[in-house]
Amino acid sequence: MYLLRLAFRSLLNRRFSALLTVLAIALSVTLLLGVEKIRTEARASFASTISGTDLIVGPRTGSVQLLLYSVFRIGNASSNMHWDSFQKIAAHPRVDWAIPISLGDSHRGFKVMGTTGDYFTHYRHGRDRQLVFSGGEAFADLYDAVIGADIARELNYQLGSELVLAHLGLNRAGLERQPVTELSIGQQQRVAAARALIGSPELVIADEPTSALDADTREAFLQLLLVECQAAGSSLLFVSHDAALESLFDRSLSLRELNRAAPAQEVI
Repeated sequence: MYLLRLAFRSLLNRRFSALLTVLAIALSVTLLLGVEKIRTEARASFASTISGTDLIVGPRTGSVQLLLYSVFRIGNASSNMHWDSFQKIAAHPRVDWAIPISLGDSHRGFKVMGTTGDYFTHYRHGRDRQLVFSGGEAFADLYDAVIGADIARELNYQLGSELVLAHLGLNRAGLERQPVTELSIGQQQRVAAARALIGSPELVIADEPTSALDADTREAFLQLLLVECQAAGSSLLFVSHDAALESLFDRSLSLRELNRAAPAQEVI
């Protein structure tokens, strides 16, 4: 009993430091439990999203970015792979099955994924659970679409409803029915970029596309244009009098140098 009283009196004399020690231990335990809970929930979330898949292959990008966007639809779409690259991977003798996935489009704020019918055959979630249709069936035509049941209820869609997909940030409802003269300058520029990228051309020439845009809109449009050209595998030839944009490109040439007259002996 004497030792207990002595320990208690010593604790009272050092009550401030003892309280700090208790708080530090409690905080440490809380952090450890929080990290463990996050780790467990992340693993459970991944397992409930996809299962039975051994490898995710994508274009050159960060592995975490590829995982987050291709599986969890978090972040921005990376550049696309060439179709022949996918075919070579799918034809490899050690590959049992492969599903192509193309991301980047949207519909009324919801992300859109392009794929083939094999997605519904091989994709599994949870503990090897197959996707189940609450109505309709897998798409059989190029212009068919399958949407999630929750999204269908939220947007009040029925079987046979028509969808308009959006790209380059042109996702405002009813925008496809507006005359071009009623679009903002930024929207007109994005429409022009979308038209230029049809068919994934080798070269896209943009002549002063940002001259009528303010600073914020210009920055957003340029980042969008660069990402889309990379995704399409297109080289971008960008003409501008704004020297501040030079750092965004791999190579720059001065218009003064291009316009310099050639020596007389070189003129034919």
